[in-house]
Amino acid sequence: MKTLIRTEGRVGDLQQDRFIRGNFLFADEHALKTTDGKNTYLIAGNARQSGYYEGVGSAARFFWVSNIFHINNKKILIADVDNHCLRTVNRWTNRTNPFVGKCREAGFRDGYDARFYYPHAMVQDPKIPELVYITDRGNNAVRFLNVLGKRVATLTRSGLNQPTGISLDYMKKHLLISGIYYVTRFNLETKQSQLVTGEPSGGFRDGWMQNVLYNWADDVLALSTDVILIADRHNHRLRVASRNRDDVCSICRGSGDNYDGDIWGCAVDYPLSFLLVGEELYVGAYQAIRRLPG
Repeated sequence: MKTLIRTEGRVGDLQQDRFIRGNFLFADEHALKTTDGKNTYLIAGNARQSGYYEGVGSAARFFWVSNIFHINNKKILIADVDNHCLRTVNRWTNRTNPFVGKCREAGFRDGYDARFYYPHAMVQDPKIPELVYITDRGNNAVRFLNVLGKRVATLTRSGLNQPTGISLDYMKKHLLISGIYYVTRFNLETKQSQLVTGEPSGGFRDGWMQNVLYNWADDVLALSTDVILIADRHNHRLRVASRNRDDVCSICRGSGDNYDGDIWGCAVDYPLSFLLVGEELYVGAYQAIRRLPG
């Protein structure tokens, strides 16, 4: 693993930039930025100053940018988790605007006047492109949003405890949902959920899938039908879970710093987010974006 760039704060999410081809779009603590791997440019916010203000570029304020979703090539949806709302950024103007939820007001309400309580991560439905699933951490729920009509509804609250990350499984038939101590799989057809790995309490332990301990599983990524990768934030580790082996092991073992090296010798500080591009894995961490070649 090698460091791609150094950042100012926590990289809550990173995506391929659809507005500037070849760049990476990423959340840097309280700001949204883009980078070509050498130079970094501010889009909106201030990485060192939190708050709430709708504005243009550096005048805007976010409390914490935890996730990014492309509505289209020119408009980005932002999960401003501690402001309890979703906001947009126009890439032509770098202007921010409120989208759904009432910023700075936590709550739980479906409909056109929705309320969230720490909206954390988003993923697009595999069949309906305007449908976005959202982990609502404080409400122990997964919500869904129609970005065309701005209507919010609740998908499930069953068996969830502070859900954070959300992604599609390898076959795009299930949602993979990471909570602070676990990962579940939610069937989009039957609407049933099943524990994949973890226990009700936190800590650190490798081993059997349902006997391991995590300490804030921030993101989850399916690498194949068998293997998923988990960003274990407070254990400073990447965890590899294999369903076929019924086993979880750690790579880039925890030390609370960012060190380059192979998967057994590297270290990653507060891993929060994943991006897979071809066979290369990018990891958003504290003050760095890391790269792990395939």
